Amino acid sequence: MAISEFTQRLRLAIDGADATHEDIAGVCEVSRPAVTHWVNGRNDPPREAIERIALRCNVRAGWLSHGEGPMREGDLTVPDDERPTLTPTDGARAP
Repeated sequence: MAISEFTQRLRLAIDGADATHEDIAGVCEVSRPAVTHWVNGRNDPPREAIERIALRCNVRAGWLSHGEGPMREGDLTVPDDERPTLTPTDGARAP
């Protein structure tokens, strides 16, 4: 099963912030299994959770949600045809 681009960005943000599923669950006020479902692509988080994840992981909510603009404030915007392709990982980081 192919994972969505959103799921790839979510994993990248969480891994880049050195966060655990438990960290994200606490920030979003949800259960750890809910975060695992988001990271595995089973469900998408609600908008409020995306905003909280973005804040915790120091990434832009627009980038996390839709891939719009740079990943972080101050990053250079790269044209779509020059962006690297996100590659799926074997799995999400376990708590």
